[in-house]
Amino acid sequence: MRRRATTRKRKPIKIKHPGTLKRVGYDPDYSERVRHAALIRAVKRYGYARTMNKLNAIYVLSKTKDRKHNKIYAKDKQWLMNMRRMGKI
Repeated sequence: MRRRATTRKRKPIKIKHPGTLKRVGYDPDYSERVRHAALIRAVKRYGYARTMNKLNAIYVLSKTKDRKHNKIYAKDKQWLMNMRRMGKI
């Protein structure tokens, strides 16, 4: 007799202090240049790890609900990682 695959319960994503990226001027509707400048401000204020965690949480939560902005979040995540690799942040 085959065993049933157990489904793993996923932890809900919790965002501490929602709106912190908005406070530094980040909005997916803004131009790329404005968004990137806001992400640099966020990294200076909150650090790379916290900024990346917040951006990733927004990206994951918008996967099914907001496709247009989801692509923007993915591009911004990639941009932030590339800037980190190049040592510019």
